Amino acid sequence: MGSIAHEDEIVLYTIDVQRLFKDGDIQKIKDEVGPVIEETKGIKLAIDFSQVEFVSSRGLGVLVALRKQVKQQGGNMALFSLNATIQKVLAVTRMSSLFLVEADKAAAIEALKNKGGLLSFLKK
Repeated sequence: MGSIAHEDEIVLYTIDVQRLFKDGDIQKIKDEVGPVIEETKGIKLAIDFSQVEFVSSRGLGVLVALRKQVKQQGGNMALFSLNATIQKVLAVTRMSSLFLVEADKAAAIEALKNKGGLLSFLKK
């Protein structure tokens, strides 16, 4: 369903379905990403939406659940390469404030590096 890669300290997850709405696809994301989050304190997770054209409410729900897991680990999460429709859905549902939303992979990596984990403000 998806693929996981590492770039520096960033975990990159690419969703490789066009329409994220089937229960099986959503569960697969949880199964693939969930254990990585649990194993990585202070995780910096960037999720690539470049292949995704549509996200259902259940798909949005899994993003919120992953964000909660990431925050519990003291980490941060960014979404990148979202099309205009998905960006609008995030804005209308006010979910865009929950995530770092970036234009592309480079911007997401930079934002996560600068944002740090949950306690990064203590380093300033």
